Amino acid sequence: MAWYTGKTALSVLAWGDSNMFGSGGFTPPGGQVTTTGLWCYASATGQVPYTEANLGWRNALDPNGTNRLPEYNSYFNDGPYATASYIGQVLGGNGNPAMGCGQVLKEGTTIDTYVYHSAAGGTTAAYWQSGNGWTTLERTVPAALASIPGAPTAFDCILASIGGNDAIQGVPQETFVTNMKAIRSQMIAEGWWVPGVTQFVILDMPRSGYFWDNFGTWQGVELVRARFNDRINRTNATGYEFADGIHYLPPYYTNAAEQAGDMFIAQVPKQKATFTIGGVRLSLGGEKLRVNSA
Repeated sequence: MAWYTGKTALSVLAWGDSNMFGSGGFTPPGGQVTTTGLWCYASATGQVPYTEANLGWRNALDPNGTNRLPEYNSYFNDGPYATASYIGQVLGGNGNPAMGCGQVLKEGTTIDTYVYHSAAGGTTAAYWQSGNGWTTLERTVPAALASIPGAPTAFDCILASIGGNDAIQGVPQETFVTNMKAIRSQMIAEGWWVPGVTQFVILDMPRSGYFWDNFGTWQGVELVRARFNDRINRTNATGYEFADGIHYLPPYYTNAAEQAGDMFIAQVPKQKATFTIGGVRLSLGGEKLRVNSA
């Protein structure tokens, strides 16, 4: 029996850096589309700036959304979202990983899918652990969950684009892991992440172009995967390119979104967390603790 059998709504939390915005202003393959039963927590018309009191579940995938690109650039460069995470989407269509993933979930399961989406360019895990990213989630997610039909208290799926800026900014791998552990713990405390149940996928970092050549030794995302005993995986970015040294080129937004959606539908398997203490390697999988010589 599939994990979503019997559900009447699927809840998705999507957060992260500029690659989660899907802000390139391009038209997704097949054109801008509106998917019935796919909902985005956004302002009434996708306008900026918005007030949080105006946020709600919208079938807001406006076929003309790319016309708002100048507004987007103006507000994000100098306005209220220069340091705060942006909730929802500006561009319309399923042209970013969050909404693209939601579309795959909706079409693959036929269940109405609700995507809470918040992103801020250039952000590291620290921003989402204790900065404006976390405070924005803490302030707005409860109302979003409560207004989904059935009022779930947890997310079925969590999609993150995180780690790239930590690597670029020279954040030590262990610091990244510590901050990601804090994010996980905070989400569990809020009830949004249920260990062993909630699925977590990270958008993989590109393996080509200037990013990977310069920062290929940074393995923070892999350390998180190795040390979280959760349903956690990452997309495969082999062959991804950057448009301008910051954002994925199309169609890689679509590629990453489809991969994430397919992973969620198939259900991400539980990781076997591994630790080395005093020269002894410990493996934690399910309820079993295995001890091996390091």
